[in-house]
Amino acid sequence: ACNAQTGQLLASAAKFAEKEAQVVLVYPGSPPGLAQRAKEFANDKAWPVNFHLVVDQDYALTNLYGLRWNAPNET
Repeated sequence: ACNAQTGQLLASAAKFAEKEAQVVLVYPGSPPGLAQRAKEFANDKAWPVNFHLVVDQDYALTNLYGLRWNAPNET
């Protein structure tokens, strides 16, 4: 799901740039290895300059905004 959603956002990168929008992608998870997993996720993508990937340790931001659901293998 995350790769598909990210692909859709990247496909719309020019539209975001036209609007001078900054796109923040949140990579949530538990601390052990989170930064490494986020790096691996980001490495195979061509990121436009207005796209930013941030790590959400322990789902702090995700939970704050009520964005997390409890589905197997999903965040």
